[in-house]
Amino acid sequence: MISVIFHGLTSAIGVVSSSLGIGGGCLLLSLFSKFSSTFSWLETKYIAPLVTTTVLSNNLVRSIYYCRKKHKIHEKYSLIDYSVLTLMAPFDTIGSYTGILFSEMIPYKIIEYITLILFFLISVKLLYKLSRKETDEIPHISIIYKSSDTFHYQLSLYSIGLIFGLFEYVKTSIIVCLFSGCLSIRLNILKQNSPNILWTRSNSFFISIASFFIGFLSTLIGIGGSMISTPVLLNLNFSSSVIISTNSISGLFSTISSSIQYYRKDRILLDKTLVLFFVNFISCIVGTYISYYIQKKKDKFYTFFLLILVIICNILYIDKIF
Repeated sequence: MISVIFHGLTSAIGVVSSSLGIGGGCLLLSLFSKFSSTFSWLETKYIAPLVTTTVLSNNLVRSIYYCRKKHKIHEKYSLIDYSVLTLMAPFDTIGSYTGILFSEMIPYKIIEYITLILFFLISVKLLYKLSRKETDEIPHISIIYKSSDTFHYQLSLYSIGLIFGLFEYVKTSIIVCLFSGCLSIRLNILKQNSPNILWTRSNSFFISIASFFIGFLSTLIGIGGSMISTPVLLNLNFSSSVIISTNSISGLFSTISSSIQYYRKDRILLDKTLVLFFVNFISCIVGTYISYYIQKKKDKFYTFFLLILVIICNILYIDKIF
């Protein structure tokens, strides 16, 4: 009976999180931590890997759904901003390497406090965003627009970096990812092939550093990373529809990268992982279709419900820690 409740709650989290365009790692982390004393197999060292691989199914569903969606300002633009994706993913992966290293050095209680502080800061940021006056500002539309072929090269190079990581050539993987990220910065500024942001050195640097910390914290804590990247993109005035779609792909790469690191450290419970992956996969299909209706609302509507979700995470963590 308890097992049914546990998987039912996991499924419910999948619906809620995918409808808001995030992986749901923060809620899953709270849920798994709550049941850690109930199930003998749910040891502390397996919680973060189980959360990461469960979130992976969420990102996979949303990636499949959004990869063919078009931007509302013009049919030639993909809803997913690949210029942002190819910049975020490599630095996110480098951060995940750092996070997995520190996760074995820092006591889990410290990680819990870091998580609580992070959720609090995200709440403050979303509250600030919600308090600001919403404008109908038209997004930047590139004068110079090229086909997405350049993104194929960048994504292929980044994928090579992931493959090196899978075969435990970590240093080589970091070098390839770093080169891929720097190449994305150069091409983004040169070609300006995004309908959502005017690429400058300053915002390229901001997203690069933010992506590193997203990868670091998401791997250290065991969340998918979308909960952190969403406020970052909201701060740059991305619309909720672009954030949800772009997070789906960037989150997919992030969770794949983190899962590889956990697999290398022998922290993956394969049988439990497959069950949770399947349960979450089905529920996320429902949530992803709900997200379509949420995107029709104003961005403040989306930000409000995201804020509620983060506040719930704060309450759950306060109750757990204290």
